Amino acid sequence: MSTMEISTFWAGFGCLILALVASAIHMGKGAKYLTYLAFVLVTLSIIVRGIDTGHGPFSSMYEFGIAFAWGVIGAGIFFEWRYKASVIKI
Repeated sequence: MSTMEISTFWAGFGCLILALVASAIHMGKGAKYLTYLAFVLVTLSIIVRGIDTGHGPFSSMYEFGIAFAWGVIGAGIFFEWRYKASVIKI
């Protein structure tokens, strides 16, 4: 694992935690932008991991977990865009 992959993944995870906190204290736009940033950072982490290993995120549970988290974040962004309502209301 490269340092860039680890740092982008944990930065994305941190953005998601901050987005949940911002959502809980009713800072809607801040939570939305943090979620977008987390999606970009997790995407970058998957790309860096793919370059380092030479294959997609399919060979270990760690890679599958990151790809699954990426899909969940992407689905949340899509549903919020498509239906103009946030998926999780806290």
